Amino acid sequence: MKSQNCRVVNGLVIHHIGVATNNLDELTDEYLRDGYQITNEVYDPGQKAKLRLLSKDNQNSIELIYTDNPESRVFNLSHNNYKKEYHTCFKINNLDRAIKVFKKDGYSLITNIEIAKLFNGRICFMYKSGKLIELMEEI
Repeated sequence: MKSQNCRVVNGLVIHHIGVATNNLDELTDEYLRDGYQITNEVYDPGQKAKLRLLSKDNQNSIELIYTDNPESRVFNLSHNNYKKEYHTCFKINNLDRAIKVFKKDGYSLITNIEIAKLFNGRICFMYKSGKLIELMEEI
């Protein structure tokens, strides 16, 4: 797999931007026309969704998320939107320590720690005041 383009914002390394879609292939084609390349694709049974990672030099990687399963936690975002940026994923060195730091800053842990199907890492999602973040620790 191609190495990820990671950018730093406010001291945090952005791994990717999560984008929900109701038309995975059409939105992928848009990104491909803009110079992105598909670098990985999996079905994630935990999210009940298809995940596709797109990368482009000097840009944040994009994770496209698609599901037609009403039981998926991303169904409403995916089903109702063609292109909905809904989370930012930060690459973290120590997930357990990062969770504690974000909790002190008012974030709530809204998922269990899981093994990412699209990445070689442990992930979780946290939420604060309309902002959804994903924390990812490579393993």
